[in-house]
Amino acid sequence: MVTPELLRRYPFFAGLTHQQLTSLATVAHTMSFEAGETVFRDGEPASCLYLVVDGQVRLFIESDYQGHRVNITDGDEREVLGWSALVAPYEYTATAECSRQSELISFDVFELRRIIEADSRVGYVIMHGLCDGLDSRLRCAYVELASLVPVPA
Repeated sequence: MVTPELLRRYPFFAGLTHQQLTSLATVAHTMSFEAGETVFRDGEPASCLYLVVDGQVRLFIESDYQGHRVNITDGDEREVLGWSALVAPYEYTATAECSRQSELISFDVFELRRIIEADSRVGYVIMHGLCDGLDSRLRCAYVELASLVPVPA
């Protein structure tokens, strides 16, 4: 069961009231994944937003350059995954695979969007948190991609 107290542990929700967290908790549930199990794949419809409660989830994209995987993050506790569920065209832009047994919170994105539309403060806090996370992931992806390109002699 997801509680407001559990959600409060995530800096992602900093600034939300107990009532707002309670509203979010009602559209969330926990899920367990085994090591090696895929949470979602690049290109799939983005139907859930996830928070890592316990474990580790590797986020990566497949590169066309020599078939390499470009690691974006090794998300552990408190990581947010699946931002694409809140941004059109609502398709995952990376693959998330559990590096070890993991427990995640999953938000029903249709209900989450309803809450965001009804309470602009919730929407602002969530979108602000997503932007912060995306910034650091883009920086990691740039470094990873640069390491794949051969340096001219």
